Amino acid sequence: MRYTVDDYALLVGVDRESREFVAVVREFPSLSWVAGTRVDAAAGLREVLSEVLSDMYANGEDVPAPQRTPVLNDLQPA
Repeated sequence: MRYTVDDYALLVGVDRESREFVAVVREFPSLSWVAGTRVDAAAGLREVLSEVLSDMYANGEDVPAPQRTPVLNDLQPA
C-alpha cells in the first residue's frame, strides 16, 4: 500500500517556552514544524512529510504504516 500525508495524524501543540505552535507526526519522530499559528505549523509539516514520503518511495525504502490513534495527552493545551 502507498501511504499519503492524509493517512497520518498530525498533532499540533504549543511550546511552553516560545508559545509557538509545533506540529509532529508520531511515525516520523525526527520531523516537526514550528510556526506562529496552528494552521501554519500543520501546513509546514504536511509539506515536509509529503517530500519525505516521495523520497522514501522513490528510493524503495520501507514507509512506516500510519498508527491512526494520536496521543493527544502528550501535548500542552493551546
